[in-house]
Amino acid sequence: MVKKGKKYAPGRIHPFKGKKLSKEHREKISAGLKGHTTPEKTRKLIGASNKITAKRFWKKLTKEEKAERIKKPGFFKKGQTPWVKGKKATPETRKQQSISALHRFQTQKHPMEGKRHDKKTRELILEARLKQKPMENTVPEKLMRKMLKDLGVKFEEQIGIKEPACQPDFSIKPNILIFTDGDWQHGNPNPHLMPSRSKKIHRGYKDNDPWYGNKTMKDIRERDQRITRGLKKKRYKVLRFWQSELETMPDKCINKILKTIKA
Repeated sequence: MVKKGKKYAPGRIHPFKGKKLSKEHREKISAGLKGHTTPEKTRKLIGASNKITAKRFWKKLTKEEKAERIKKPGFFKKGQTPWVKGKKATPETRKQQSISALHRFQTQKHPMEGKRHDKKTRELILEARLKQKPMENTVPEKLMRKMLKDLGVKFEEQIGIKEPACQPDFSIKPNILIFTDGDWQHGNPNPHLMPSRSKKIHRGYKDNDPWYGNKTMKDIRERDQRITRGLKKKRYKVLRFWQSELETMPDKCINKILKTIKA
């Protein structure tokens, strides 16, 4: 029997416990929340409230209940390392995961299939993306960082620029931006040598050579050129270096940087 009284009165059972909203009702809620963004102040209040709720929950548990929950495999203490870290799944497990994923993709439709985010949402996604920092630096980024440090040049890494949307690898005040491009990742069209990978000279990538998905090397080069033009219109000095250049002609790259700084 449901007890009447205050919302959180002891012993009160929520009227919807064990029930499900109808499909029509859920669609109305979804439509009402479309485009809604929770303000930063509200998010902080929700976070503080959740912390209080969690403290109350653990305070109510008995010692036996706490001990039982801590023993469960899904329970993690602060700073605890996952037991699967550094381990590889067995071939049987990987096969089961593959079958499960294939079944999911074949039977479930992605919620965004055939749809597109509205302009405001796309802008928010872009802003969030530009704030992200890579977990690890690429080989050309490591080479360029060492060069700049040896030269004693002060720089910043991975700053986000909204228009044109990009993340230069390095920026030197007041207006110098440096991109370190992988030869395959950005489609170097010139014959080049990368001693760290091979002793053979690569012929260079042609326009119609495939890239990711349906894109070609020409598509990726045009994207980079479009970004460079947009940055130059905003009075930035843009320097682009191929990984092969950084590996085989470091002195030439250093002279180009120094010349741009002094100009």
